[in-house]
Parts: sequence; C-alpha cells; structure tokens
Amino acid sequence: MTQEFQDTSGNINEQVTLKALDNAQEILTQVWGLVKQENIPPAVERKLEQCFDLMPANTDINMVGMMFARPVQTTRLQLAGFTKEQTIPYLEKIGWQGESDRLAQMMAIAPANFSPFTLTFDVDEQVYPRIGLKYFTPCTTKDAPPWQEFLEILVRHQLCSPEKGEALRKWPGYTQIKGNSPSFFQIIENAAALRENRLLNVMERNFGQIKMVYQPGLPFEAKAYLTCSYVNILVPRT
Repeated sequence: MTQEFQDTSGNINEQVTLKALDNAQEILTQVWGLVKQENIPPAVERKLEQCFDLMPANTDINMVGMMFARPVQTTRLQLAGFTKEQTIPYLEKIGWQGESDRLAQMMAIAPANFSPFTLTFDVDEQVYPRIGLKYFTPCTTKDAPPWQEFLEILVRHQLCSPEKGEALRKWPGYTQIKGNSPSFFQIIENAAALRENRLLNVMERNFGQIKMVYQPGLPFEAKAYLTCSYVNILVPRT
C-alpha cells in the first residue's frame, strides 16, 4: 500500500511516497535531512523506529508530520487501521505514559461501526501523552446518515453543544452553483447520459472526520472537520 510523508509546516507542504513500511524509516531519515537541514538525532531515530517496528500487522503509516508551526518541535505520527483492542497495548509498548483507563473511556464513546480508526500522537525522544483518534465515514453504513449517531453521543457526553450538534447534522447536502454552466468537456464526457438528464455544477457539503483528543488533566475534546467540494451531478430532465 502506498502511504505518504507530509510536512505540515504552515506554508510548506512537501510530500514523499512511503512505498512500504519496511523502508519508512530510511525515507523519513532522508526527508528529515532535506527539510530540517540537519541529521535526525539518534534518540529520535531510535524512538521512531520503535514506533514503526511495533505497529500491528493490519495498520499503516498514514502520515508523518514535522510540526514546524508548533512551539514544540516534535514529529506527528498518524497511523491508520487501529482498533480499540490494539491501541493501548501498542502505546504502552512504545513507552507511552498516559492514563490507560481514561483513554479507554474516550475510545468507548465512539459508535462501534466507526472502527478501525486513525491514531495520532507526537514523538521526539519520547512518546508524548496527548492522543488523537480520527474517525472517518464507516464503509458499512449505506442508508442511515453515518454521523447522526456519533453527533448524538457527543452531545450526550457534553463534548458538543446541542446547537452545534444540530448545525452539524444539517451540514451535509448540496448547493447548486447558479449561473455556472457545465463546460464543453463536461458535456462531452457525459454526452450519453445527457439525453435523459441535466448536468448541474454543485458544491457538496459533507463530513471529513471527527477527531477526539485525550490529554492528561484536561476534559476530552471533540473536533468536527467539514468538507466542501465542487462536483457535477446528473439529475433527470422534467
């Protein structure tokens, strides 16, 4: 599976492909030198190597971020494919010193169908206690709005106000872009379908993800990431 290395330093957005987990450490070391103009410190290299080596077999490196815009110069790991059962044992193996019971409580909040999820944490010579869990749209949900139950649970746990929960529930949908006709290429591409349909340019509104955050000594935190994208849809002629 192809994964990405991404530098998230404000205006910089460098990307290098990680073609396999086996050579992730080598690529990261090379990119570190290119981006930071210095060799990766040996203690940081050893800790990152440990984080990669101990990943469960079904998980992937989704992103490695050098957080230049942050006050602490740590490396952000974003690892996809984790389940609740795998998360705490993995974190303890790599030296995480957070509160396992509290993290387990936070993981129990999300609906069961939002699994696996993406695990995020910061690393230098150590693994920092702050943990993020990113939940994306489950593939198994086709009929009911997949985020509805999640939002209701967040409101119930006082991680989202009722007003924000209602606004988020109403966000998904489409807005037609008036006065913006389909281009020549769009018409040619959809020529056969246009005999019975009209081609509309619309803005599609949806959820990108919900992220929950554990940090020692602080209440759990929930963040909603929304998307808005330009798409073309076919609607029956009336």
